[in-house]
Amino acid sequence: MLDPLRAYDPRLSHFVDGLPRYRAWLERELDAARRAGPDTAAPVATASIYLGIKLAEADRYALSVVTEARTLPRKANALREYLLGWVRLSMAVDSFVFASYGALDALAQVVVQVCAVTPDEEVKFPALERLLVGASPGSAAAAARAVVLDTLGAAWFRDLRRLRNLINYRSVLPAAPGGGLPLGRARAVWPDPPLPALDRLDALAPYARDTLARVAATVEAVLVGLDTPRDLAKEPQA
Repeated sequence: MLDPLRAYDPRLSHFVDGLPRYRAWLERELDAARRAGPDTAAPVATASIYLGIKLAEADRYALSVVTEARTLPRKANALREYLLGWVRLSMAVDSFVFASYGALDALAQVVVQVCAVTPDEEVKFPALERLLVGASPGSAAAAARAVVLDTLGAAWFRDLRRLRNLINYRSVLPAAPGGGLPLGRARAVWPDPPLPALDRLDALAPYARDTLARVAATVEAVLVGLDTPRDLAKEPQA
């Protein structure tokens, strides 16, 4: 039997089942949309579905990173598979970064809808710091902004943002114009690593798992904040 949640959108994977706040939030918003009727706009429910889709994408790409990074050294004696494995791994890592950062941007869309903020530009996650600056103490917006501020100051977020900007013009996995790229050696240090701690093959899987967990924790924490009764204080108006 198809999970009722995934009946709304098959891109919502079982990863969201491990996020109790998100799951409960989405079920509540979908129920409200059902009661309002099919001709009624449901911007919060829509934004919440897209958030789940991005989280599911990040999870799928993280699994690909883990699998490809683990199996690549075993292919060292089969050149074709070895090179194709490097290509697949590179694509998975770049896609993971895009999807993980995209999940935070999708979270920002939920926040904007819930807090009734009217932005003057496309909203990205870091913009929430400015958009919610006028939040009244005790409000949902203030609670969400506190989580955003903690996240923006965290080393893991700065690293993710750097990678997200970096892959506009290069890949996370390095290039070696002079040759000698250590494709299949898990602990060989790369030339030109994208981050000091992301400098070898066996660093990729832990990075993907840890970053996904931190993105998911941020989503859960923001949703807890947004569940603050919104009638306690007036929400900010940008």
